[in-house]
Amino acid sequence: MDLLRVDEASRILYFTATGRERGRNPYYRHLYSVGLDGGEPKLLTPENADHDFATGFVFAAPGGGSISPSGRYFIDSYSTISEPDTVVLKTIDGRAIADVAQADISQLSAAGWQPPEQFIVKAADGVTDLYGIIIKPQAFDPLKKYPVIEITYPGQGGKLTPTTFRENFQLGTTLNAYAFAEAGAIVVALDGRGGGLRSKKFRTAFVGSDDILGAVDHVAAIKAAGASRPYMDLDRVGITGHSMGGYATTRSMLLFPKFYKVGVSGESPADWMISSIDIATEGIAGVPTDPATIDYYRRISMESIADRLQGKLLLIFAGLDENVPFQSAFQTFRAFEKANKVYDT
Repeated sequence: MDLLRVDEASRILYFTATGRERGRNPYYRHLYSVGLDGGEPKLLTPENADHDFATGFVFAAPGGGSISPSGRYFIDSYSTISEPDTVVLKTIDGRAIADVAQADISQLSAAGWQPPEQFIVKAADGVTDLYGIIIKPQAFDPLKKYPVIEITYPGQGGKLTPTTFRENFQLGTTLNAYAFAEAGAIVVALDGRGGGLRSKKFRTAFVGSDDILGAVDHVAAIKAAGASRPYMDLDRVGITGHSMGGYATTRSMLLFPKFYKVGVSGESPADWMISSIDIATEGIAGVPTDPATIDYYRRISMESIADRLQGKLLLIFAGLDENVPFQSAFQTFRAFEKANKVYDT
């Protein structure tokens, strides 16, 4: 949730939130207003899409927020992964008064680009809905079988799967996915339990578990997606990610060695006790200096289960991740060498 404005004179607060509108993607953001004296929030952006607002409080929005200085109007920019951005000027009560811009993707479509396929499957608990996307090669043949590559970046901080049109082309995640697809793979990205922007129960589902980032959900989701898509070869599943995604890649290879056959792991932390991203780890693993949590940190280190490696694993370390000390590279190498496991670098 983001706070956009507090109108003290009218005693109304304006904020964005996710997951309030039933039957919609729970990651879609909408703008609401609510009285400072209480009452039910009022939806100001009814379109079934993700509504992207500048709060004016972060470095990415140096020009101010989406609500006008007078508080009488706001700019609503909304899209989905298949519908490009529509920008509308609205009054503060949500009434559209002028079309500002409509993104033109005709040249993109003419070049053969197709939007990802969205899917919804159940988590490993059999109850929770998980949302993901599938990206196919442009020359896709439904009668063929394709290897599957999962792009991963789990964690409590947010989400990986795109919900806006522009997120289809974000660097390092879905942009890489199109390259992998054109190389002849089916690419999957999804957000399992343990991620952000949902409920507290969803976010903390794996706290205290050896599977701290919920790889079990990713395995269940890919299997469920593949059950109705015979072109997905579930005997040839690989996984790749960087930083937190690198940890998830290596950890998934170790926790589910019969499912993930190949992994490409970039800048993976080996031991969270030496990671510099305390804000990302202490909320789910506890304070590393607390004697009560030291054993847990050891359990979620790479060394604890390095002997489970079966598939082909490529480890990439360049010392360019400010949150992962280069020491992690040597710790990872040592863990696999002690376990007499073969890996590539």
